Amino acid sequence: LLVIDINMLMLLAIAGALALQEFTEAAAVAFLFGASEMLEQRALARSRAALAEVIALAPEEAELVGGKMVGVEELSIGDLVAIKPGTKVPVDVHVVRGVSKVDESILTGEA
Repeated sequence: LLVIDINMLMLLAIAGALALQEFTEAAAVAFLFGASEMLEQRALARSRAALAEVIALAPEEAELVGGKMVGVEELSIGDLVAIKPGTKVPVDVHVVRGVSKVDESILTGEA
């Protein structure tokens, strides 16, 4: 089964340029394609690293109303989680009582 992807298209472009004896054009296509692949890999590695940093910020424990500490994987839908000022929100929550503001700038990238 022949798959036509970007690699096949680049191969055809280079082969066509070589067949027309446009060696400079073939070299330019090969260089630009190689450079774009390198930049794509670099961007992908940086985005993976940034995502890993954000995931590492998530707390591993949550405090239930009443003071009991449990692992976030032990929480169930409907559990009441106490969120105190200055602490990280361990899971997605719905505020039942109280009023506060949450700093989401670390997630959104806003200053």
